[in-house]
Amino acid sequence: MGSEAWLLELGAGSGALAADLLETLAQCGQLPATYAILERSAELRERQRAMLRRRVPELLNRVRWLDVLPAVPIEGVLLANEVLDALPVVRAYKNGSGWTELQVGGDTARGFADAQAPASPALIAQLEAIESALGWVLPPGYTTELQPWLPAWMASLGASFSRGAMLWIDYGLPRHLYYHPERVSGTLRCHYRHRAHNDPYCWPGLQDITAWVDFTALAEAAQAAGWRVDGYTTQAAFLIGAGIESHLGRLDLVADYNLLQRTKRLLMPGEMGEAFKVMALAKGGIESPIAFELLDQRARLWPTV
Repeated sequence: MGSEAWLLELGAGSGALAADLLETLAQCGQLPATYAILERSAELRERQRAMLRRRVPELLNRVRWLDVLPAVPIEGVLLANEVLDALPVVRAYKNGSGWTELQVGGDTARGFADAQAPASPALIAQLEAIESALGWVLPPGYTTELQPWLPAWMASLGASFSRGAMLWIDYGLPRHLYYHPERVSGTLRCHYRHRAHNDPYCWPGLQDITAWVDFTALAEAAQAAGWRVDGYTTQAAFLIGAGIESHLGRLDLVADYNLLQRTKRLLMPGEMGEAFKVMALAKGGIESPIAFELLDQRARLWPTV
């Protein structure tokens, strides 16, 4: 890409990943002209700024915080690490009469509970289209999540780039596994003080509520917005394909023990290695990343059998 290329991170959390990337890119002589962070939370912006000021003070002048996407299309790379799982979903439930939408209702004993409401014609049409693409009808008693706004959001996001690439990292599945007939309770999960559970009404306002990502839906939304799907694989395969093993070989088993344990968690199938997936999107003549060559799983997004 050109000398004015951006690296745009959607929601930088603590800012640790941004600091790691800036340090590494500086060492490689590949710093972007602008490292932009789309972050609306004033509190998180301050945390990110403090992290970057402590870790890479000499590079802070390259960082820009944004409230909205760039008005003029840019050239560069978009990074979305655990973004989609935290965005809103619609919860749908199939009873004996068909699809309904699960909404928040009142309960005298607990305060909140699920309430079935009539599903909109648009939601029913989308769920029936999913069943048609799957080749099977989901059974009564089935609960699932979906993001009907995803195509419009990806169109807006994609229009912000004249040329570039996107890297999406999140826990999720291709459509045929996301909507597996035995996944009757959906993928909604809640996290509070390192405790994971599936009751969104347990600590309202205090816990994080997430849902797994349908990567087939993401791929189709990206294609409709004019982007290519250049790679899809597990996080473990992506990191190994990117050469993480050569870096691990230089670590000391004692001095770098904590780093090795964190890396193990990123790679192990029972941890994040298989549950997390990585998808690369490209637009405008960008070459495919070599990290996907080890285990290209794009065919799993649209299996033929």
